[in-house]
Amino acid sequence: MLSRLLCGVLFLVGFLFSPAAAAQNIIITGLEDYNFGTHTVGSGNKILTHAVCVGKDAGSTQWALTATGSGVGGIFTLDDGGGNTVSYTVEYQPATNITANLPQTLSNADNAPPLDCDGIDNQQFEITLPGALLDSLPAGTYTGTLQLLASP
Repeated sequence: MLSRLLCGVLFLVGFLFSPAAAAQNIIITGLEDYNFGTHTVGSGNKILTHAVCVGKDAGSTQWALTATGSGVGGIFTLDDGGGNTVSYTVEYQPATNITANLPQTLSNADNAPPLDCDGIDNQQFEITLPGALLDSLPAGTYTGTLQLLASP
């Protein structure tokens, strides 16, 4: 069985959005690096799930998310710095596919002040690297950035 060194690390960045015209503030916390480890050829997709906190200080539990990857045009890709790339998918659980650069309305933000979700993560994201594509890539370290912008 072939094994390839594929330590794809995906850095997540969260933002506090606080426009003067809005009566609401929102925050996303608990974002961390995703480390997919080593890929073994034929082992299938690499999937990691991570929970975060999204809190609003007022209003409904709905919030908007815009996700931008570090690939050309903001698409979701990891690269090895040598021209090899692997695309990935982002899914808001349960079962809402996130499209790069397209604001999407989501729900279940904690809307009871303060903006801390009472220490309980209330949102979950899943990142998937397709196994068939990983099988075809040369060994290396693939990295990229996923930027998440939360707004009320």
